[in-house]
Amino acid sequence: MKKCFFLLILILILPVLSGCGESDRTHAEGIALFEEGKYKEAMEKYRLSLSQGEEGGEIYADMAIASVKLADYSDAAAFIETALSFENTQMLQMKAGYYYGLLGEYEKAEECYQESMKTASEKRKKKAYFEAEALLSELYMEQGKYEEAVTGFNELLSEGYYPLEHGILAGACYVKMRQFKAASAYFDQAAEDRKCLPEHYIYIVGVLEEEESFDLADAYFEKGLSVCGKKENMSVFEYCMLSGRTEEALLQIPDDLAPEEGILLGEYLTEKGDYEAAEAVYQRLLTANEMRAEIYVSYMKLKILEGETDIALQLYSECALSGSDEVLSEGIWNEVILYENQGDYEKAYALLADHSASHVMSERETREYVFLSRTSGN
Repeated sequence: MKKCFFLLILILILPVLSGCGESDRTHAEGIALFEEGKYKEAMEKYRLSLSQGEEGGEIYADMAIASVKLADYSDAAAFIETALSFENTQMLQMKAGYYYGLLGEYEKAEECYQESMKTASEKRKKKAYFEAEALLSELYMEQGKYEEAVTGFNELLSEGYYPLEHGILAGACYVKMRQFKAASAYFDQAAEDRKCLPEHYIYIVGVLEEEESFDLADAYFEKGLSVCGKKENMSVFEYCMLSGRTEEALLQIPDDLAPEEGILLGEYLTEKGDYEAAEAVYQRLLTANEMRAEIYVSYMKLKILEGETDIALQLYSECALSGSDEVLSEGIWNEVILYENQGDYEKAYALLADHSASHVMSERETREYVFLSRTSGN
């Protein structure tokens, strides 16, 4: 929930480079790819930028952060050390803080953010100061240092820096401290903002339910319903599903069920054990949305649970014709687990080895690869 919501904060910690050189443009392209979640492609752009002559701490810091996302921790450590060997700029200090935060080295991350804020203050760069303070406050929150986090969020609110998001986060801190009246004051203020979206209410509801404040969660869930379906906002059905209100969602199924909504429904029905209904949903989706790899992946999981391995493998073959690298990787992972469940470790190992030849394996895949190499005797 926390990671999902932080994507809504829209704090760009990576600068948009505007240099006129070829390496600057390549670096900027890498940053854009990183923000899209295309970490492997971003790393390729960063390396190309280096070969074009770019030098300095920021390119290595960006490579360190991308390496963490790709689970290449040894490379990440080498890149950040190289980055810090250059001039210790305010932006570099902030990126180093983000790097250490990703690794869970919170003390180092705090030091970097504090140094970044100090440098920004000395140079009178207010926006840079607020960016670092926002990240530091989020880091405090992640560690459970809620009072420190609230102090930071309140300063950002007083300066009008992303008030909606930081107000909600301040409210969430008070929820974690079980000060629900104070939390409600922040949430109510956020609700008055016309930019408050269903996604914000999903986060608020989730935080309140985590602390078992169910009546308050119900109240904000109802408020969220009022902003669903407006302009490009999510539908009531999707809002109910993402809020965990599946019974309400089943009453809101639209006639023109979108693939994303249908997958949510199919996975919910699978979790409930209603496999027949889930299969009907997936077949309906495939009829209306041919060659959608995401549908095949979810349908494949259902068939694995039902023990229908032949159908699951056929679904994977169809998925392979239609998927993006990310979706295809998920399909491959399901097939690997399927072979393992059948006791065929040789096939599972061969499939994962073939996948690793053309894709950067995730941490999960790497651990499984090591296990299978030992189990299969390779």
